[in-house]
Amino acid sequence: MKNTFFDSLMISDSERVHTQTLAWIISLDDSVFPSNKKKQFLSKLFNVNGEIRFEQNIYVETEFNKIDLFIDTDNYQFLLENKLKSSEHSNQTFRYIDAIPSQFEDANKTRIYGFLTLVKDEPLNQEWIPISFEKLKDSLKEVTWNDSQKETVFIKEYIQTLGNLTDVYNGFIDNHRNYANVFTDGSKKKYEKERYENDLQDYIRRNQLETIFQKAFLKAILKNAEIEYIEIGETRGTALFQTHISEINIAGEIFRLGFQFQGKSMKINLVHKNYADSKPEQVGEKLMKIFKNVFYQKNDYNTLNKPRKKAYVSVSKILTNEIFDIDKSALIELLQKEIKYSNVKVKEFENLINTEYKNV
Repeated sequence: MKNTFFDSLMISDSERVHTQTLAWIISLDDSVFPSNKKKQFLSKLFNVNGEIRFEQNIYVETEFNKIDLFIDTDNYQFLLENKLKSSEHSNQTFRYIDAIPSQFEDANKTRIYGFLTLVKDEPLNQEWIPISFEKLKDSLKEVTWNDSQKETVFIKEYIQTLGNLTDVYNGFIDNHRNYANVFTDGSKKKYEKERYENDLQDYIRRNQLETIFQKAFLKAILKNAEIEYIEIGETRGTALFQTHISEINIAGEIFRLGFQFQGKSMKINLVHKNYADSKPEQVGEKLMKIFKNVFYQKNDYNTLNKPRKKAYVSVSKILTNEIFDIDKSALIELLQKEIKYSNVKVKEFENLINTEYKNV
């Protein structure tokens, strides 16, 4: 792996650096980045079918009223949300739809939204076009850059940096079992991680890509397993996914039953629908007894996690093998089996609740 200028400065993992570098490239004048090539580049990157028009320079702005990158041409406006080590949160792709300041509103221009990610994430809002770092790299490589221009040195260094990032990601997705550090180092501080002789593993360490790679891996597994989920998140650097199996009214309180997988731990959990404002006492003695009778010490779920600060209770079991020791197909089969088991037990729980709380 070639160590680039960006790698040497330890900025390859910075979302803002990528946004600013892309803005700089698009803003280069015709002597470096001719208009016809710039139009071809933007058309490929944003899947534009029509002709992009601009007389000379186009308007480019970063960190523009919540928009990471804003590009304004004569007939198109491009908005780019850039995610490298983070995922979409708080419905950003819905909230940023109307983020353009009023002075740039123009009904005669076609607006295109791009969601740029290293791990090929899908935006929550389908109006946004998913754009991978790999596609950005390929689009830049297709441009014939003039080697006599000093800017070309930095552009090619940036293309190589994108190549390093995408090569590492693709290598991990192709065979996660060669990247144990992705699963073991996510919760560690950078100074706690040991160096790796393998270039790709050490690149992950240096750029702290463990958690976002874990999330991408879980999404790929769940897609192949055809398992629906309500959340893929993380706690202390370790990714998790949470399913929603059922919702049930228990004496006027609404609870959700689901399944969670994180690290080596699998849980069947019961949580108050209004979790943030809930209290542990909302899981009363009667409810706790029913939950325990149905789920505890069944199918190796031998740990009971009682309510602490919120109305949340679960049973959990720990896998004997680490994720990086489990083949993808075996992990898919395992999760499908656990989800199927959870669904059966949830039905049993619901039947008991409806019987026990019938007159409440």
